[in-house]
Amino acid sequence: MTNFLNRLIQSVLITTSMTLAGCAIIQHDNDLDRKMVSDDLEPAEALAHKQAIADLGCSNLKTNELSAKNSEGAPLGPVWTNFEIQISGCGKVKTYKIQCELQHMCFIAK
Repeated sequence: MTNFLNRLIQSVLITTSMTLAGCAIIQHDNDLDRKMVSDDLEPAEALAHKQAIADLGCSNLKTNELSAKNSEGAPLGPVWTNFEIQISGCGKVKTYKIQCELQHMCFIAK
């Protein structure tokens, strides 16, 4: 029984050490965040603008980025850039939540 407990404690200590070491290696990169937001802004604004033409019945529109941030998916999964974009024109205003995955795919979030 003592041998079993010793092995269990060793196993827990090794697992905990490896987990903590892995967390220390993964660091957030703010420069990469800014680049991803910058790269995704144009397609996100284009999508919001296109949708606003249909929704507002107007083609003379002004675009205003309200917010932009990155959100990570599952561990080692894709990183999504989330935008809140306001479109105004012809006396109307509409706000869109747009999500983009590395410029490959943008969609209007519900």
